[in-house]
Amino acid sequence: MPLEGTSGFPETPWSVILRSRTEPEPRRRATLEAVYQAYYGPLYAYARWRGNDAEEAKDLVQDTFVRCHSTDVWAYADPGKMRLRTLLISVMKQAAAERKRHRMALKRGGRDPHLSLDEAALSEAEILTDALSPTHSPEAAFDRAWAQQILRLTEQRVESTWRKRHASRQYDALQRLLVTGASSSYAGVAEEMGGTVGALRTGVHRLRQQLKQTFRDLVEETMGIPVDEAALDEEVRYLSSLLINSQDT
Repeated sequence: MPLEGTSGFPETPWSVILRSRTEPEPRRRATLEAVYQAYYGPLYAYARWRGNDAEEAKDLVQDTFVRCHSTDVWAYADPGKMRLRTLLISVMKQAAAERKRHRMALKRGGRDPHLSLDEAALSEAEILTDALSPTHSPEAAFDRAWAQQILRLTEQRVESTWRKRHASRQYDALQRLLVTGASSSYAGVAEEMGGTVGALRTGVHRLRQQLKQTFRDLVEETMGIPVDEAALDEEVRYLSSLLINSQDT
């Protein structure tokens, strides 16, 4: 689920979090649900890889989000010192420890109002989890699912920009060529689109570059503020390597 501000430009997770600090409830909760929904999948994957069944994992993710509110994590979270990925997994580990101590879950819809998540987010979380290798540790599963979710958000954001420009047909054609990578497909698509093979190759190259830049932008949005370029480069390389390795497994 892309985060989008009132101006129509995408908001960063940290900008949403910082803005929420000045908002009253329940508006504050509604604002933060956009962040939770966007990054639900990796947390769910981590919970499953800790040995929880599907329902227990959903409860643990819910506990994590409720804990963010009940302990007001966002009030003192410092984007200058912490990545969002690190913060969320830290809160989840605290929530898991709390569950173990009390031997009970804060059930969805229990003492605290539950956080709304649409079916698409729940379905994507299952897909992310199913794609992971059973040999992964919970931490490795979380990182891989995080990388996969950043990729999903990248594709959604890029596709949205093309749709808004009323260029859906061109995007679908270029995306198809980008995925297949088959040179033999270019001639057929060129004829279908009424263009040239050369123009299509240029278009595919530009789309690939747009995806790479958007992926980097989304990773940057989860990093500290201000962004350390060296740390950003390292994070992009790390997450990209997880995507490449996941294709090989």
